Amino acid sequence: MRFAQYYILGRLRNVTFFSLAECNAAIAAAMERMNSREMRRLGASRRQLFETVERRSCSPCLMMTTSMPNGI
Repeated sequence: MRFAQYYILGRLRNVTFFSLAECNAAIAAAMERMNSREMRRLGASRRQLFETVERRSCSPCLMMTTSMPNGI
């Protein structure tokens, strides 16, 4: 997490945003760039590692429905 925070803040520190949507779009672009950049020691990007190693172990979240009393 710390690496991602420093990477994104470093990229956007000198940029002025005039809307929240513009800021969110810039953060999304920085995250995409960070995730597709190849890591030196591993020779693969974070996205490639996720697709090959972790995607199989991820299971879809189950939707839990609960009944809430009226008025809450």
